[in-house]
Amino acid sequence: MAGAIPKRRRVSPVPKVTRYVLRESDVQRVVLAYLHAKGLFVWRQNNTGLFDPRIGRYRPSTGLLGVADILGVLPDGKFLAIECKSTTGKPSEPQVTFLANVNARGGRAFIVRSLEDLKEHIGEYLGEPARSIPAGA
Repeated sequence: MAGAIPKRRRVSPVPKVTRYVLRESDVQRVVLAYLHAKGLFVWRQNNTGLFDPRIGRYRPSTGLLGVADILGVLPDGKFLAIECKSTTGKPSEPQVTFLANVNARGGRAFIVRSLEDLKEHIGEYLGEPARSIPAGA
């Protein structure tokens, strides 16, 4: 039809937000800053490949697969491994294996999705009141 006026689509001025999703990098940054503020000896463990501009791509990491995002030593000398995940993120099989190995050898290893998760797992080292951890967490 020549000269027909196209129908205008209704556009909502504000997009619908059903829930806020924290990115993994957000969780890492908040957890690391909080642990440093509490005086714990922790660091960010990078486990990604390095970009090689000569070939124009990332070279694979030669490190241990599944290493947690944040590593450290707790005040009582126990090894600490924290895997940070987004609100919806799932750990890979090597990550689950790494955390299980740390726990089996007397360290403290777990997954966190928020600062509250961190406090539930190691609140006693942070001067936080102890909280019960739900089964399967």
